[in-house]
Amino acid sequence: MNARDVERLARALCDVEHVYSPKHREQLVQYLPSAVRRNADIAGEASVFARALVRRCHQHRRLGCLVRWVLYLEDRGRSARAAADAARPLLVEEEYELLVQHLDVRNARDVGAVRDDLSGVLFDQVEAVFERVRPAAFRVDTPEPVTAWDALMDLAERPAPTGGEPPVALFCAEVARDLRTPNTGLLKDWGRGLRPSDPLGTASGEPPAPERPARLVVRVGRGTRRDRYDVEYWTVLSQRGGGEPEFCDHDLQVDVPPDMIGAWVGLLLGRMEADPRVAHHNGRRVELVAPLPLLDRLQAETWQRDATGGVPLGARAEVVYRAEELLPDHAGHDAWGTCVNRWRQLESRGEALALDEYHDRGRDDEPLPERLRDDRVIVLSVPSRLNHWYTQVWSAITLGVPVVVWRSSEFGRGIGSWLNPARVGREVTVTLEEIRALPEVLHSSRSGRVSPSESGYIEGSLEIAVIYNDPFPVLPEPPPQLSTDSIR
Repeated sequence: MNARDVERLARALCDVEHVYSPKHREQLVQYLPSAVRRNADIAGEASVFARALVRRCHQHRRLGCLVRWVLYLEDRGRSARAAADAARPLLVEEEYELLVQHLDVRNARDVGAVRDDLSGVLFDQVEAVFERVRPAAFRVDTPEPVTAWDALMDLAERPAPTGGEPPVALFCAEVARDLRTPNTGLLKDWGRGLRPSDPLGTASGEPPAPERPARLVVRVGRGTRRDRYDVEYWTVLSQRGGGEPEFCDHDLQVDVPPDMIGAWVGLLLGRMEADPRVAHHNGRRVELVAPLPLLDRLQAETWQRDATGGVPLGARAEVVYRAEELLPDHAGHDAWGTCVNRWRQLESRGEALALDEYHDRGRDDEPLPERLRDDRVIVLSVPSRLNHWYTQVWSAITLGVPVVVWRSSEFGRGIGSWLNPARVGREVTVTLEEIRALPEVLHSSRSGRVSPSESGYIEGSLEIAVIYNDPFPVLPEPPPQLSTDSIR
């Protein structure tokens, strides 16, 4: 690390309102990745804060992320542009290290040359290419691209699908054919002559498996003391890019007070985020596993709102719940088999049915449990105003409905017309893509990545809880036994 370059950037950042103003400083930090955000001291002098922030971003190769958020939050004002200029020497080094993982980049000078070219090209000129080559489950920690260079660096953070080509290489190949710049030759070399006619396909022509998030599975059960609970966890990570995820770290914290469970989960997420294997995954997900009566008694929907370092758990990662009654080793094996079958049908048909309990049950011609027996139903949406919500959720779980959504407050609009179809009737069709994207869609709103003016915005998203029993393995085999009194 060049101390002079770090100091120059830190001084430039001190002129930026989102750095010198403590109130705005907190907003900036919340947008940064957790590895940078963790232990950030936002109360000190601006110079101390700026210096520590630059060093931490440089350490985790997130300077580009920092610069883009500063430009975005400051509306690309003069002080923000000056900070971006000051970051240039450090950015060239960081960008080279990111790109060399996917492309045949000779040296950092080439990176700087292409950066100069593409930074002058607006994103809308390459947006069509970007949309063709980006992975289906695409997410980064930076604002929407402004320039072609922003788009290229976003793609550089995504690994190649199994057996396929890196999205950033496909992007370079197509941009080199359609865009003429002084350094188009370098882009062509980086693209290796690829033709992204099927960018998401693999070398064998088969579509790759959906990219899986890095998963933290947390199982909560009764402890050995009254009103205490055991919190057991596993991480599910790939050892290498494209590899099958495996159960890795495992630990057990006994006799946790109920009001500390959310904090413990936040601590465990921080440990997983520090694992380098997380880089092989698309996003992060926390899966909270417990019997449905325990989820109800502990008001488990509040855990996703618990703040760790000032940021709610649901803003740091996708958060879903798994009802233990649907685990394959549970006594309700028939429910698990039905759940798996409904997922298979959704995969083959591409669509399924969602039922919404927004309406008065008195209007129903058929009781809800009978409607839930329809194996086309994959979602039940339950508003909090129903006094009998637990009965409805229990019916869905025991009948093998994989996804149950409910609000924990009376406030805010519905989740969207397809999950709260008050305007179109009780029953709507949902697609495979919508179901797969649900945890990420909620996370985007919880983390502030979707503004209230955008169509994907969900008001009060932290008040929405989702039981999401997808076919991913929940526990390693054979299922571990904690103690006589725990879980079961």
